[in-house]
Amino acid sequence: MFLIRTNMKIVFISNHDYLAKRQGGFHVFAKLLSQKHNVVFFSYPRSFFIKIRKNKLIEYDSIGYFSDKVIKTESILNVSRLFFILPAKILNLFPDFIVRYSHVCPYFLFRSFCKKYFKDANCFVLESNASVVLFKALKQLYPNAKFVYRPSDPMLNSNAMRFYHKYEIDYIKECDFIFPVNNEGVELYKKHISDLDLNKIEIISNGIDISLYSKNYERPREFKDYKNIACYVGARPAQWDLVIYACKQLPEVNFFIVCPENPSEFFKEENKLLNNLHFIQGIPPSKVPSFIKNADLVIVPNPTDMYKDFPWGVTAKYYQAMYARKRIVAYSDNEKIKSLGIPVTDTYEDFVKEVRENIGKGAIDYDFNFTSIEWKKLAAKMNQILVRL
Repeated sequence: MFLIRTNMKIVFISNHDYLAKRQGGFHVFAKLLSQKHNVVFFSYPRSFFIKIRKNKLIEYDSIGYFSDKVIKTESILNVSRLFFILPAKILNLFPDFIVRYSHVCPYFLFRSFCKKYFKDANCFVLESNASVVLFKALKQLYPNAKFVYRPSDPMLNSNAMRFYHKYEIDYIKECDFIFPVNNEGVELYKKHISDLDLNKIEIISNGIDISLYSKNYERPREFKDYKNIACYVGARPAQWDLVIYACKQLPEVNFFIVCPENPSEFFKEENKLLNNLHFIQGIPPSKVPSFIKNADLVIVPNPTDMYKDFPWGVTAKYYQAMYARKRIVAYSDNEKIKSLGIPVTDTYEDFVKEVRENIGKGAIDYDFNFTSIEWKKLAAKMNQILVRL
């Protein structure tokens, strides 16, 4: 598949661990490019101040306080460690040089960490997260390396991520190449950057591994003998109270919510009481196809209006369900989803109505060219550009 120059050293910088229940396109690109290149997957940020929190993120469970976390898979080295990154609310009070220093603090440790794992790096691929603050420090340490951006969730629309807007803009201006997931992302950057260099932008969408969704799978043991299964599998949190509302309105439907997020307290309490609500805090990526293929309906209960903050376009979860010929009911998502023939609801009542109408209707064919978005083709396209930078 990859026919140009090989044997680069590429460092992917992601919010997530490489081996995790929460995986996306960033993981897929790292895996496929590792077939020809030396790939390091740097899980960042990992802050000491988040580690000590009671409600810390799942990714912090397996990282120690004073040691590197190193996991070697067949082809990828996943590394991370804690740094003294101050909370963004506090960082708002400090000048830029303090902000940048906080993200590599203590600097002697960050520098030795980089020297140990990133030696001779040719390229850094950053995700749309706090890693954009690292650019100047990494550029100083690796002046000859190329810097690339894969903003699967552009931050410039999000109030929650507004602290990083300046750094995202700076990185977009100075990096060597950008791989947005859709044209909406490009338009967002054009809106905020008047002199955006369109010559260093190539849209690479989310994709699908067709081979995985062409097979039949045994029914997941979690499904037991339940009927009318409406299943959500994704990395994004659900609109928790919507799910509760739907469970109460449709007691004949079994709702499976599968995601590596901490639900609201309200959801946790109701989960104990509702016989038709089944929450699973994430599954290994290898199990996702069996859940999708054996569901009676795929649901995508997004948090209300989150799509307005993040122009994520059509995420992989839709492509997976579409190729599996599953009926899909979504809540609070963009116009692109509607254009695919998927009902996108804006109210709790309409969501329940669509679930009721679609749960027993069986398979559906979507008019879409899935071969154009196979992950291998998308990764080959990315590879061609990386090796010629």
